[in-house]
Amino acid sequence: MGILFIFYLSLDLIFVYQERLSVEVKFPLGILQILEQWFE
Repeated sequence: MGILFIFYLSLDLIFVYQERLSVEVKFPLGILQILEQWFE
């Protein structure tokens, strides 16, 4: 039972990390797109 608990906990951490990572990646990309449109 302990092994399953650690397994689910690590899965949860991976999903949270992926969501945080995708937000941090999308945010600067959005700024770059706005800057590109502004300089055109």
